Amino acid sequence: MFNKFNHFFIDDDHKSLNITDDSVPWVLISILKKYNNLLFLCHNNSELFSLSEKLKILVPNLKIFLFPEWDSPLFSNISPTNINKSLRIEALSNVVNEKISNTIFLTTPTAMLFKTIPKLILKGRTLNISENSKNINLENIKNFFLHGNYNRVETVRQKNEYSIRGGIIDFFSSSENFPIRLDTFGSEIDDIKTFDPISQLSLKKVKETKLIPSSEVLLNKESIENFRVKFRDLKIKNSDEIYNSISEGITVDGIEQFLPLFYDKLEDSYSYFEKLNLVIRPNFNDDIIESERKILRNFFSSEIKIDKNAFLTRSDYLIKKISMSKSLAISSLVNLEKKKKISHNNKTFIINK
Repeated sequence: MFNKFNHFFIDDDHKSLNITDDSVPWVLISILKKYNNLLFLCHNNSELFSLSEKLKILVPNLKIFLFPEWDSPLFSNISPTNINKSLRIEALSNVVNEKISNTIFLTTPTAMLFKTIPKLILKGRTLNISENSKNINLENIKNFFLHGNYNRVETVRQKNEYSIRGGIIDFFSSSENFPIRLDTFGSEIDDIKTFDPISQLSLKKVKETKLIPSSEVLLNKESIENFRVKFRDLKIKNSDEIYNSISEGITVDGIEQFLPLFYDKLEDSYSYFEKLNLVIRPNFNDDIIESERKILRNFFSSEIKIDKNAFLTRSDYLIKKISMSKSLAISSLVNLEKKKKISHNNKTFIINK
C-alpha cells in the first residue's frame, strides 16, 4: 500500500531530507516502510488529530492509534470524553496485547508525562468473540462489561455502553468503529452484526469482534479496596458521596483524578511504547518541559492531595528515556544552520518552517 511513496524512500545512507511541514505525513509513511512501527510525538492534541486525518487521506487502510492527552480539565471533577478515553485505552491495549506491524502511533508530551494503568493489569485483558464461538460463556461477556467499566443503558449509542434484551446483547467496544449486536440462543452466538447507533438498524454481519476495557480505571474487588484504603488516608473533606459510590463499583465524574489510588503503582506511559521507533523533533525536550510546567500549575492550583509523583513522570526522566531510545529526529532548517547538535540515533529529517 506504500508504492506511491517510493520517492521518499529512506535508506541507511540518508542523513537528512529537506521537507516542509505539510510533508510530515508523507515522510512518516515513507519511514514506516523501513521501520515497521512508529511513535510520533506531536506538539498537542490539535496536531495529533490533524495529522491523523492527513495520514488517513493518504493511506485509508493505514493502521493508526492515538494516545492523546486528557481532553478535560486536569485534576477536576470533570471526566474526559468517551472518545478520548476510548482512544487512549485502545492504543494501550493494542501495543501491549497485539502483534502490531505497519502501524503508526501518535501521542503528545502531556500524554507521555501522565502515568497510566500498569501493563501487567492490562495484559491479556481482552475478550475475542467470533461466529465460531459456539460454546462461549455469555456470563464472561457480562462480567467483562461489569469489570471493564461499561455503562449499562437501554439503547447503545456511544462507546463503552452495553445493553441486554433477552438473547440480544448490544455493545460498543473501544476497539470498534461501530457498535456490535450479538444474537444469542442459550450459550451459542447465532449472529454478530454491526449496527447504526442512531437508527439502531443492523448494518452487516462480521465474523469476529473484540472487547477491551473502556478506560484506564478498572473497578474490581482489588482496585476498589486499594481506593478505599488510600482514599481514607487522604482525609478529603466533603467526599463521602465519591467514596461511597466508588466503593459500590459506580463510576463518578472526575474519577481519573484518583487514578493512582486504584493500583499499587502506576506505569510510565512511555514504557508502553518504548520498543517502537520514535520520531521526534530536536526541541522535543522543550515541549516536554513546558508541558510539565502547565501540568504542575494545574496540579498546585487544584485541591488534589495525592502526591504529584504518583501521577507524573518527571520531565528529566522522560527526556533521558527518549534520548536513549531508537529515535529518528526531524529538524528545522533554522536549527541546522545554527549547527544545533541532535543527539539521537540514526537519521535527521529537515523541515523547512
